[in-house]
Amino acid sequence: MIQVSFLPVLGAALLVWVPWRVVLWRRGEKNRDRERVVAVLFAWALAVVALTLFPMMIILYDWGFHANLVPLVETVRMWHGATLRTSITNVGGNLAMFVPFGVLMPLLFAASRRPLALAAQAFVVTALIESVQWLSRSRIFDIDDLVLNTAGALVGLGLYHIAVRLVGRGERAQGWLARIVDEGGRSPLIKAALPVTLIAALTLPFAVMPVMSETMSAGTGPGSISADAISSAGGGRVVARAEWEKCAYILTVRGTGPGEVIALHDYLEVLPGRYSHGADAELGTGGEDCWGWSMTPVKVDTDVPRVIAYGTNRKAGAVRLDVVTTEGPRPVRWGGGEFLLASYIYYDRLDATNDGIVSVKLRFTDAKGRDVTSEFRTQ
Repeated sequence: MIQVSFLPVLGAALLVWVPWRVVLWRRGEKNRDRERVVAVLFAWALAVVALTLFPMMIILYDWGFHANLVPLVETVRMWHGATLRTSITNVGGNLAMFVPFGVLMPLLFAASRRPLALAAQAFVVTALIESVQWLSRSRIFDIDDLVLNTAGALVGLGLYHIAVRLVGRGERAQGWLARIVDEGGRSPLIKAALPVTLIAALTLPFAVMPVMSETMSAGTGPGSISADAISSAGGGRVVARAEWEKCAYILTVRGTGPGEVIALHDYLEVLPGRYSHGADAELGTGGEDCWGWSMTPVKVDTDVPRVIAYGTNRKAGAVRLDVVTTEGPRPVRWGGGEFLLASYIYYDRLDATNDGIVSVKLRFTDAKGRDVTSEFRTQ
């Protein structure tokens, strides 16, 4: 598991924001009141990023894209299934988080005082946050967050208009509001695009470097899955390798005769050409032909589990492999040879109680068509 800290984002944000505001200060009108409100908006943005994205927890072997694209279904389900406190915290937190946005944006930008314009801005900001969550695969992309955050911003806009009517009629208050507002028609999100892009560019390496350091290449040299497999096995050599879906499997052997041990190592491709180590399984051969099996630890592309069969085939001379199912034997693609490393989809029904594999039965046949399964010892 990789944990990405918020500190690089905070450092990058200050490194970009302070010079950016200094440049704008020197180029434009010296407006301290507006700068104070801008600073509050900046602090709010940092707080939202810290709450919604960090600490960024990346579990590489279960690093998948997850999204909820049906509005409010999960929220309704949560109200029925979770505790009242959890439901209120989740819904209320998402609403309250963007109330400051709905107050500060119309204070600073006249273009944000229209409900439709502010809703669009809040939606875009939330969509960016949810997209980062989805792309980093550290959290789920949830359409309900977009709905609730946007609603919270509109609540803030309502509070802004109420406050203006209550306390903004005085000459001093009207003057303060006029001084801090930007009457330009250009979208405030476009104005913020450059500093946000610079902050993201400075932060990205701090997220990428840990992922690269915790993953391995597909080759055979140092830092590769082959080298890692040998290290995990405690020595030996790689004797077989195969890839199915997004997983790579490596078979290693160490020792000889009665002390021989074969080991199966599985790896998941989490980035193009980069793999994360999953599980290992060992089988002591004792110098005899034997076979064992392992199930994919994660369901990569489908909800159907895949079985990995591995073993030795020195004396039996098998050239064909079939899996015996309740519907009869099914051939498994395997080219024969001294070592067995083959894969097939688990066809039989899964156990209704634990969703686990009930049994794995293989049949080995030699070049003459004889059943040589009895010559193999199973795990």
